[in-house]
Amino acid sequence: MFDINSLVRGRAARRALALLVVGVLGVSCSSASISDEADSGTDPPADQTGETDSDEPASPENPADDADAAEQDPSDDGGADGEATGEGQNSGSGFSLDGEPIVVVSDNVDCVISPRVIVEPANAPSIADVQRGIGMNVPKSDPEHCYLFSAEIPDDLRRYHADVHQKLIDYVGGYDRYIHITYEVEGDNAEALEILDQFGYFYDNNGQPVEPSIDLVYDRRSCLSGFGRDGQWDGYNDFSFCNQPNPLTDPMWEWDVENFGPEVFMYNTINGWVHEYYHHVQGAHTLGRSLGMPADCCGGRNHTGSPAWFVEGQAQVFPTLFLRDVFDDLQITKDLGLEGACAGDPRLNGNGPGQPLWERVSWQTNCNMTQKFESASRAIRGEGDEWEECTGFSALDEMRETWICPGHMEILNFYLAYLTSFETLFIGLHEDVWALGFEGALDKHFGLTKDELYEQFNKFMRDNPSPPEDFFPTERLDELVDFWGIDSGVGGSEDEGMGSENESAAGTDSDSGTTPAATRTDGIRILAATSVDDETLEYLNTYIDYSVEHFFSDPRLVQDDLYPIIVLQYDRNNLETIYDLEDRYCSLMSTLYTDTFLNSRCNPNNRGDCTDNICLLTHDGEPVGSSISGTPGPTCCYLFISDSFDANDRTSLAYVTLHEMFHIFQISNFVEYESWEHDDAYYISGKISGDGTEHKPWWMEGNAVYFSHLHYSRATGDFEHLNNEMQRGLWTPYGPSGEDVIDRYLNGPELYNVTWDGDWAVGYQVGAWFVAYVAHHEGEQAVIDFWINTQDGTRFPENFEQTFGADYRTYVDEFEEFIRTSDRSEVMGILPTS
Repeated sequence: MFDINSLVRGRAARRALALLVVGVLGVSCSSASISDEADSGTDPPADQTGETDSDEPASPENPADDADAAEQDPSDDGGADGEATGEGQNSGSGFSLDGEPIVVVSDNVDCVISPRVIVEPANAPSIADVQRGIGMNVPKSDPEHCYLFSAEIPDDLRRYHADVHQKLIDYVGGYDRYIHITYEVEGDNAEALEILDQFGYFYDNNGQPVEPSIDLVYDRRSCLSGFGRDGQWDGYNDFSFCNQPNPLTDPMWEWDVENFGPEVFMYNTINGWVHEYYHHVQGAHTLGRSLGMPADCCGGRNHTGSPAWFVEGQAQVFPTLFLRDVFDDLQITKDLGLEGACAGDPRLNGNGPGQPLWERVSWQTNCNMTQKFESASRAIRGEGDEWEECTGFSALDEMRETWICPGHMEILNFYLAYLTSFETLFIGLHEDVWALGFEGALDKHFGLTKDELYEQFNKFMRDNPSPPEDFFPTERLDELVDFWGIDSGVGGSEDEGMGSENESAAGTDSDSGTTPAATRTDGIRILAATSVDDETLEYLNTYIDYSVEHFFSDPRLVQDDLYPIIVLQYDRNNLETIYDLEDRYCSLMSTLYTDTFLNSRCNPNNRGDCTDNICLLTHDGEPVGSSISGTPGPTCCYLFISDSFDANDRTSLAYVTLHEMFHIFQISNFVEYESWEHDDAYYISGKISGDGTEHKPWWMEGNAVYFSHLHYSRATGDFEHLNNEMQRGLWTPYGPSGEDVIDRYLNGPELYNVTWDGDWAVGYQVGAWFVAYVAHHEGEQAVIDFWINTQDGTRFPENFEQTFGADYRTYVDEFEEFIRTSDRSEVMGILPTS
C-alpha cells in the first residue's frame, strides 16, 4: 500500500518539500501540452509506450503534425462496469487497488496519485476488465489528474492551464490517469520530481530504477506520451503523460513566440492542450487496444485499425468546436478583451503580423471553419497551392508516414458528422471501436468501407467549393453530443474485442479487430507479432480451440495442470516484429510472473552472447520453430512458440498447433513430477527409455506427430492428409539423411534407442507409425489412457505394460517385424479412415 507518511515525513523531509497530502479523491485543476515531440525518449519498447519516434516537433498552431501516443496504448478484452476504489476492491475479478487515491497539493503540484492495481497472477484479468473495473472509460467531474510545474512557471500560464482543463472536464468529462508537467530544465523541479517518483516514473529501458532528474524527463519530452508504473507496460498501471518544457521559453518555439506574439502563441498552446487531452479521451475508450493501425510507426498491441486521419482529425474537430464554444469564457480571452473574436465562423484575411490581434487569434484557433473547408476543396479539386500534395484522400492517409492530406483531415471528420451526426462521430464510434475495431464501427454507423468513404468524400469535396449550409454546427457541441452518457466497451458479442495485445483469453483477434469464429477458453493468452495477418490468427485460434475440445476435455484431467498457456505467434519473415514480440512477452512476464522473468532470457543477466534481442524466438538470427516449454503453476505457465511457416502454409500451422497442444495434454498428466533436481518426469514420459539415459523422442513425439495428423484429417474431413503425411514419414528421405526413413530405421538402432542427437527424424516419424500400430491393435483410447495413467507417477516401462499388456521392447520388436515384412499397402492399411 502507498505509505502517506513516507511521502510526507520521509522523502518530503529529505528534499525539504512542503506538500499537503490528502488521502481522498478530488482534483479540479488542470494542465496540458502543445505537441512537442522532438527528441522524445522511448523508455520501454516502442510497442509498449505511447511515445513517438517523430523527428520533427508539431507546431503548436497545427497539432495535426504530431504523432500522439494516445493512440498507442496496449489492449485486451472486456469486463465489468463501475469504479473500484480501496484496498482489496474487485479482488474477485482478479485484481485489487492498493489503497485510496492520494491527493497532493502545493504551489507547484495539484495531483491525484492513482493507487496501484494489484493483479492476481493465478486469476489474471484482461486489461479491459481492469480498466472498466476502475472506471478508466467513464467521464468524471473529479478525475485522477496530476498537474506539475517548475517553481518558475509564470502565474498567467498556470491560470490559463487550470482554466482550460477545468472547462475540458466540465465539457467532455475528466478521464483518469492523465499527467502533465510544465517545467524549466534549469528551474526548481524538486516537487514535480518527487511526485513523478511516487508514480514509479524513473526507470530505465531495462526496467531498472534510476535517480530522479529533470534531465531524464527532458530527454523523454513528448506529448502525448505515456509511461508504465515502475517501468512495466502491463496495461494495468499505465498513464498518459504530457511531458512539456515551458513553451514560452523553450528554444524550440522561440521563432513562434517572436513572430506570432506571446498572446497568439498562448492560444496556440491552449489549442494543443485541448488536442492532446482529447487524445487521452480517445484512448480511454479503446480499453487498452492501441488506437491506430497495425503497421503504425510506433508499435502497439491489438490495434483498433483506426486510421491516422481519424485519430488526428477527430482530435482537431474537437478543439475547433470546444474553443469556439468556450472562447468568450476563457480567462485569457477576458484578460485580453477579445470576446466575440471567434463568433459566427468569421471570414479572416490571414494571421500575419499586420492583422489585428483578434483576427490572428481567431485564425490560430480555427474559428474560420468555412475557409478551412474551401481550402480542402481547392486542394482536392487540384487547385491548391503549389506546395499542396493533397488531391484526395486514400489509404495513404491512414498512416502518418505516408499521409498526403494531414492539413485537411479535420474536414473529413466533419464530413462523417455531416453524414450522420456529431453524436455518432464522438460517441457511437467510440462506443463500438473496442469490440468491432474501426472498420467494424465505421460499417455499423455509416454503412461504408474506408475506400468507399474516400471515394464519396473526394467527390463531395470536388462538387462543393463551399460547405453546404448545415455542414458546420451552429449549436454548441456539448448540446449536440451527450459526452457524459457514453457507454464504451460493451458493444458486440461477449468475445468481440478480445484482442491479442495482441492478447486474448484463448483466441485472439486480428489487429483490425475482427473476431475469428473460435471457442474462447480462459487461461490461454495469445501474443501475436504485429505483422501476423488475420487469417493466420484465425487458423491458430481454430486449432487451439479444437485441441481444447478434443485433447483437454477428458474428465480425468486436472484442469489446473493444463493452464495457463501463453502463445507467442511470430512472423518468420519479419525479424523486427519478432524482436518486438519478445519485448512484449518479457513485459508480461515482468508483471505477472516475476520469478519466470528473473530466471528466463527476459532477464538481461541471462542472455549470454545474445545482443540484438533476447534470443527466445530466434537463434543466430533465424526463427527457432514451434515448441512447448515451461510448466503451469504459481511461477508461470506453458509457453507455446508458434511458427507462422513460409509461403502462408496454413496446413502446417494447423497440424503443428495440434501437435504442440497435444504435448500440453501429455505433460499436464505428469507435470507434478517435473523438477530441476530430479529426472522423474523423463522416466515417466518415456523420454528416458531403452538403453542409457539419453533422451529419446520416439514415444512422446511419436504420439504428438500421429495424433496431430489424425485430428487435422478429422477436423477437415481430409484423410488424404493423414495418408500422405504418414507415407512421407517412412518412404521419403525425411530429415538429416538422403536415405528413406524406413531404411534408416531398419538398418539403425532400435526405435527406443534413437536419440535427438542421432537420427531424430526416425524418432519422430517411425515413432508416429509405432503409435498408429499400437492404436490399431489396442484402440486410440488405450493410448490416451496411458497418459492419464502417468498421473500417479508410474514409470514408462510399467505403465506401458499395464496399459497395453506387453513389454514395450517386445511391442517395438513386433512392430519392427511388421514394417520389415509387410508391403506398403499393408502398412498403410492400419491407418484409420474416419
